[in-house]
Amino acid sequence: MINQLISPAIAGIVAALVSYALWRLRFTQEFRTRKTAEFLEKQLSEFYGPMLMCIKQVRSITQLRYEEESLFQTYMNPEIEDDRKNYSELIEKHNKQHRESIMPIWEQMLDLFETKSHLAEPEVVEHYERFVKFTRLWGDHLEKPIGLALPLEAASQLSERYPEPVDFYNLTEAQYNEKKLEFRELTS
Repeated sequence: MINQLISPAIAGIVAALVSYALWRLRFTQEFRTRKTAEFLEKQLSEFYGPMLMCIKQVRSITQLRYEEESLFQTYMNPEIEDDRKNYSELIEKHNKQHRESIMPIWEQMLDLFETKSHLAEPEVVEHYERFVKFTRLWGDHLEKPIGLALPLEAASQLSERYPEPVDFYNLTEAQYNEKKLEFRELTS
């Protein structure tokens, strides 16, 4: 008789323990999923999203600048004084645009790095030092009056040594897209 009472009691206890273990496992998985989604949302809204918008602004301004300069160089004649003068004015216009439009965006990007780097992936943070050098060199160059600025040849060498950080831009955009996709998968 005792065996008949113990077997159902043990079966009930085992069933309750299995049920609790399954509930706990599901709760833990849901908790982890929710926490992962919250972190992804924070990464996207506080680091990757703002950084990507800055990159897109810089790219669009820079692209227009390159197109304008390329067209000008195609049709200018270096032998003609007015063309040389107009080209110098174009360079000054681009430098002013750099100072007034692009440099503040780069400063905003540096601020994002400095205040939100804990939200960035390590491979993105690896670009920080090079980005600082790039922005500081161009900032120093562009702060000087045109007469004290580097000669065109020196500016070209500077540009070759510290090119626009396209790899960083592309990596940031790829990270943004991956995280956005992962966030959508977790929350749908």
